[in-house]
Formats: sequence, structure tokens, C-alpha cells
Amino acid sequence: MPNHALPQQLSFNNAPLLPEEPVAGIGEMIIGVRENLVVLPLFLGSYLALHETPRVLLCPGDEPGVDVEIVYDEGGNAGLFSTARSVLNLLSLFETGGVVNGVQLLAPDQVRMMSTCFTEGLGLRRSIGFYMHDDDAPSGPLFSRNSFGHTGFTGTSIWLEPEKRLTVVTLTNRVHLGRDQTEDKTKEFRKKLHSAVYQNWG
Repeated sequence: MPNHALPQQLSFNNAPLLPEEPVAGIGEMIIGVRENLVVLPLFLGSYLALHETPRVLLCPGDEPGVDVEIVYDEGGNAGLFSTARSVLNLLSLFETGGVVNGVQLLAPDQVRMMSTCFTEGLGLRRSIGFYMHDDDAPSGPLFSRNSFGHTGFTGTSIWLEPEKRLTVVTLTNRVHLGRDQTEDKTKEFRKKLHSAVYQNWG
């Protein structure tokens, strides 16, 4: 580990996480969990990996994965990198009742909870862990209300349309071109992209 002074206590959004002493071992723990519970059982190879210099929030008010101090070890804060093919492979669990590459990763009931709206009439439509389609969804106007997905701060997104067996994975890095300059353009791009995909393959 490079010789960087660590603060007395790490925090994430004002919530204390870890004292200084255990930090060096956290990376090994995260690597073990990732390898033993996700990558190896699902045959994902090296295509689902944390950034080689992952970051952990040290100061309150920082945005996850963007303006953070760096701890030179594997960390669980943002920075999960992969290929579109591997993400698609992982998302296949929504078509197979939680099975990926022959491994039961989630129970069928858990998969149903992740694709069922629990907030109808309460504003944003949400399942357990996902954004359900509504009039302002990043997937644009063509996807059904049963479709669902997730977006990332850097412009990434996934969106699934169960009725059509259609899954869209978008991996981008809008932050590289400037956060303020790309925020509105990214929202517009997502809707146009999903509409184009739906028109051609939906």
C-alpha cells in the first residue's frame, strides 16, 4: 500500500464506518467476497471487478465515487467495473428465476420483489432495488410500466423489459467530460437510446 496518511476515522455521508487500524485488511475481505460468492460461482471470470485503486468516502457531503479521498486498497464504494456482456449475463437472472450460469444466486421470490412496484401512487415507482417505469423514466416513453432498471451517476444504466425479454445495458463515463455540462444531455441520450433499441428489437 502506498505511503498515504489515513484519517482517524472513515465516514460515508456523515456516518462513521471504520477506524484506521482495520482499513488495510478490508480490501482482502472484499476481494474474497467478490471472488467466492459472485465471480467464481457464476463463471464471470475477471469481467466483474472493482477498480484497481477503489475509493472510500472520507468526508461528509461528497458524491459517491466522484469527489473522494483515495484509499489504496480494494473498497466497496462505487467503482464496480465490468463489460456490457458480463452485466447482461448477470441480469439474465431475471429471466431464469434467479439462476445465473447454473447457479441459484437469488430465490425466485426475491427476483419477483425486485421487479414488482411497491410504491404505486407515492411518487417515484420503485421495486426492491430498482426504478420502475413511469412517465419520466430514463428508458423513454416506449417501455411498459412493468419494465425496470437502474441508473448510475456517471451515465451508466440498465433497463429490463420482461414482456419483450429485452435488456439494455449502457456503460458510459459522462463525468470525464464534465458533470454539469453533461447531466441534461445524458438524460436526453438515455431516452433516445432506449427508444431506438425498443423500436428495432422491442
